[in-house]
Amino acid sequence: MKMNKKKLRHIASENGSAIIWILIAVGLFAALSFAFQSSNRTSSNLLTDEQARASAHQIISYGNDLKSAVKRLKLRGCDETEISFENNVIGGYTNAAAPTNKKCHLFDSKGGGLSVKTGLSSNSQSFTGDIPFENIGTTEPELSFQLSGVNRNTCLTINNIYNLSDSNSDDFEEAISPDPDIFTGTYGAVTVTDLAGDEVASLDGAKAYCRYDGIEFHYHSVLLVR
Repeated sequence: MKMNKKKLRHIASENGSAIIWILIAVGLFAALSFAFQSSNRTSSNLLTDEQARASAHQIISYGNDLKSAVKRLKLRGCDETEISFENNVIGGYTNAAAPTNKKCHLFDSKGGGLSVKTGLSSNSQSFTGDIPFENIGTTEPELSFQLSGVNRNTCLTINNIYNLSDSNSDDFEEAISPDPDIFTGTYGAVTVTDLAGDEVASLDGAKAYCRYDGIEFHYHSVLLVR
């Protein structure tokens, strides 16, 4: 059965129109996907003042809870090398020197009674005994907590809360070198020229602050001064 030329032209026109509409739909879908991803990236970097302050207080409160728990463990007779950060969220913190009854475990009901706090923005948290803080205690490294991946506005707000004079600038302390080890009972020391607080004057003597290393923002809090 033969179709006339007019009928063929009509079918070709319909097929062409369908292809155009498909291409348009694909283009719109790609544009929407890009806009959604961009929105997510923007929202993670740009918080309102109210959101940044709420996030800053949440982070500071967690740091204070950790510090209070370490103090309780010390009062119970735990040596500074027996403190354990072993938990069921972040691996690698088993401390062989910690008592087997877990009285020196920070994240255990028999010890510090805390739980690892998650959901503090997009971050990673760590505990180390390798970082000496400038002009506090002795020259020995402190036991400290670090939260990485902190939102920039939150970081600025944290330093504002602590009344640090550099808090309105991105000129925070550069990277600590080498990377500190996680704490499993042993204290070490990073390179002397990269002590916490040695590059920004207002951070000298600070036991908690937020810094920028050129890549991301980090919150530091001393849990035990040595």
